[in-house]
Amino acid sequence: MADEGWAVGLVRTGRAWELTLSLGEQKLIGEHMAYLGRLMEAGEVTQAGALFAPDHGPAEDGLVALIVYAVDAARARVIADKDPAVRAGLITLDIRPWYTGS
Repeated sequence: MADEGWAVGLVRTGRAWELTLSLGEQKLIGEHMAYLGRLMEAGEVTQAGALFAPDHGPAEDGLVALIVYAVDAARARVIADKDPAVRAGLITLDIRPWYTGS
């Protein structure tokens, strides 16, 4: 039976993303990282990290990072909607259930 208790978040650039700035220079990235840190401490996020296109910028579809949630997709959506970077439009989070096949 597939494990339906986890989810992944595909992080893409949002309307407030400044293409001339690197990931680390984006406004609210510090708040976003602090929020992820609190979620990790609470056990709701297990891993998160940047994904870069070959030119070290966002992929063509804006993909910049991946977040692994140790909660189901419905809870992950609630968590994502509270992220300060999502609320400000810096990033969007496409939440998907993660079926591990176990």
